[in-house]
Amino acid sequence: MTVRNAFEQYVKSLSSVYERGEAEVIARMMFEERAGLRSADIFLRGDESMNEVKANDLAWKLLRLMKGEPTQYVLGFCYFYGMKLRVNKHVLIPRPETEELVEWIINENKSGKGLKILDIGTGSGCIAIALKKNLPQAEVSALDISEDAMKLAKENAELSGASVNFIHGDILDSQLRIAGSRFNIIVSNPPYIIESEKSSLHKNVLDYEPHEALFVSDESPLTFYAAIINFADLHLSEGGVVYFEVNPLFADAIASLLRDKKFSGIQVKQDLSGIKRMVKGNK
Repeated sequence: MTVRNAFEQYVKSLSSVYERGEAEVIARMMFEERAGLRSADIFLRGDESMNEVKANDLAWKLLRLMKGEPTQYVLGFCYFYGMKLRVNKHVLIPRPETEELVEWIINENKSGKGLKILDIGTGSGCIAIALKKNLPQAEVSALDISEDAMKLAKENAELSGASVNFIHGDILDSQLRIAGSRFNIIVSNPPYIIESEKSSLHKNVLDYEPHEALFVSDESPLTFYAAIINFADLHLSEGGVVYFEVNPLFADAIASLLRDKKFSGIQVKQDLSGIKRMVKGNK
């Protein structure tokens, strides 16, 4: 089979699961990352025979894609804030909205000098690592309950050359304390999709991404935010700031939680799509 034929067959197969345009994007990504064939190569070398080993590898990856497994899990990595990070079934795939949260923090704390930052529910480590890479003078820590996630986050930090202090702990444990630590910034993108929103999600999210990192009950949608705000009340230094990524349905309610705890300078920020996606408050 020629390179061109292999590519066309790949797109055709993926088009049964994805729209044609998206199928082409995924196929080009797979051919470049797994076979070293960029778009120009597919055009210029289209009549060459496809390498058998690479063709078999692509075929195996195609089976996974056809079942709906996210491209990032099939490849084993994603890009976030200019970094290439490993991802697997134990962590969420970082979203563009989270990049906007990181951008907000960096823009408001450009020197980073003397800052102590804690990322709660770090998952892949994307927030903590991006902040350390862009605020190198800051001391960055990251907390997560999942040992599997922590293992991957540590690998990502090492591969990215970012010095991050990882802490295994449960933010819902009211007894959780980090001895001797006062942070200037606490940031979190906790689970915030309510169970009743499941039907609106794509199959590849529901079937493959970790539910414990996605969902909260309809009855207690602010559980993680309340716990993090209580924790921040104890662990933020005077004038410290807490930043959240939020479900737009509850952005104003989270702002109210901060007010109840006497936080000030509260802001609800829209993402690039004009949706309430981020909240911050000063201690």
